[in-house]
Amino acid sequence: MTTPFIIFTNDNDGKVTAGSVYRQPVITMDLTATVLAATSADRKDIEGVDLLPYLDGKRGIPHEVLYWRSRTMSNNFGVRKGDWMYVHSTEGEANAGPKQTPACDMLFNLAKDIGERDDLAQKHP
Repeated sequence: MTTPFIIFTNDNDGKVTAGSVYRQPVITMDLTATVLAATSADRKDIEGVDLLPYLDGKRGIPHEVLYWRSRTMSNNFGVRKGDWMYVHSTEGEANAGPKQTPACDMLFNLAKDIGERDDLAQKHP
């Protein structure tokens, strides 16, 4: 589950350096927290990490491990740690990738396989 996104801000706000690229994994909830922080809105009871302090690359990483669950007709879930991503999927086509049928455990090394095509679950049980 690797999807790039773009942050566009006023060049004079000093919060994000123009043309910068941030390569650490984040989760959708972080975007909500970041937008609220950037607009000085109330973030009380909001899950997610404000990414603004991390975007300049001077401060560690916001997450050591990411967990998610997709509440679709099935209950897919996954874990991302470093370059590795584990996905338990119960829907979609029977091809390697984020959508599988029948229920399947998949493991990907995203540093070598950003397209999630080479399922390594059998090689690394």
